[in-house]
Amino acid sequence: MDWYLEALRHSGVNVVVLDTWWVPDSSYKWRTGQPEGAMWHHTATTAYTPNDEKANQWAGIMRGDRLYQDGDGEPTLVLANQYPARISSGYGVKALFDDYVCQDRRFVGRQTAPDDDWAGNRSYWNTEIVLDGVGGVMRGDVWDMCVTAAAVLSEGMGWSAWRNVGHLHHTGRKIDLRDGRYPDGVATMEAFQDQIQLAMESDDMMDLERYATRWRNPQDFDAAAIKGLITEAEAEYWKTVPTDSEEWADLRDAIEVRFKLW
Repeated sequence: MDWYLEALRHSGVNVVVLDTWWVPDSSYKWRTGQPEGAMWHHTATTAYTPNDEKANQWAGIMRGDRLYQDGDGEPTLVLANQYPARISSGYGVKALFDDYVCQDRRFVGRQTAPDDDWAGNRSYWNTEIVLDGVGGVMRGDVWDMCVTAAAVLSEGMGWSAWRNVGHLHHTGRKIDLRDGRYPDGVATMEAFQDQIQLAMESDDMMDLERYATRWRNPQDFDAAAIKGLITEAEAEYWKTVPTDSEEWADLRDAIEVRFKLW
């Protein structure tokens, strides 16, 4: 997976590499010699110190040797372990892996089937994003970094965007990945997968298309108004609309159409 480190750097991602990244573990190996899908999690905390056992990589805002959900600092991806994470995916539904991930088919919704006697650790590349999972909002540049990392990994491995799944797709016991801009983890993962797909399809359209699926904070509206994509009056109005309303959904649809025409 050293190619991944170089590809991330080439893509502009700020990468920190733990010493454990280069330490081989001959006792615990990938199921077929390499991961066959990627699983995305949140830590359920607002801060975390990356380590090599719980995940392959970590994402957040770096201050010192620790990653945070909020505050000052640069969005950073910490590469911790090239080999299977022992306690990250855990037990789940093997049919998700066999019938969706390995077939490059999109799975939508939460997992409702009972767990099998099968753990996904030796099959999935696991990422932990520092996020509380109970309404905390991922900073926009951290979200974009994760989208880029997922696209880089998927392109390098020859995967579709749909091989990036949430923990909630794997097992009904989990709700991650959940970003507070969205009503739940299902909506978070749909938006995340959509943006990975867009990033893989066209780098030129990526920034414009991404706006249509990332309306979250007042500054997002202000940025769009500055670019002339919406008016200042529209920006001020839409800041007041609840994100779980039908009107909000209408806005998302209208903006997506307008951007494509633009």
